[in-house]
Amino acid sequence: MNAPPAPIVPAHEHALAHCNRYIEWYQRVKDNARRLDYVLQTAIIGLSAVTPLLILIESLPPVLKALPATLAAIAAGLQGVFKFRERYLGFAMAGELLKAEKLRFELRMAALDPASTAYFEEVDRFAERMNRIVLTETEEWKRHFATQTKQDGSQSSNVSQRTTLSPPTKSG
Repeated sequence: MNAPPAPIVPAHEHALAHCNRYIEWYQRVKDNARRLDYVLQTAIIGLSAVTPLLILIESLPPVLKALPATLAAIAAGLQGVFKFRERYLGFAMAGELLKAEKLRFELRMAALDPASTAYFEEVDRFAERMNRIVLTETEEWKRHFATQTKQDGSQSSNVSQRTTLSPPTKSG
């Protein structure tokens, strides 16, 4: 027996479904980045505030006195490396741009006949604009990592050029 043919999804519905998947993904990763940013910032502040108080407790072992400061330094390092706030803002911007583009598309599609060439041109323009938003956000991360790698490379080359007898200069 032959399987029944798959239902044909109109082009605009397919494009909207694709856009909705992007919007949901951006919402999810934005929320995760925001939560991580809040947790790390709160940990940095809280652990930094507790450290001086623990130092005042003479009976406490030195390791326990140093633990909050160590954890705060780790949290600050994670925040600096992974840039959760910047990620949150980038994901939020892309998600909101997609929502706005989706609304514009839905309003324009309401007036078009699905059999017209204008319908297919509009679907094509929508897909192009949607992909441009996603690719622009991706390019931003590519630029960020390229800049970070370049900075890391120049710092490591400055360090490797130093000898143990020569201290680092103000520039590096």
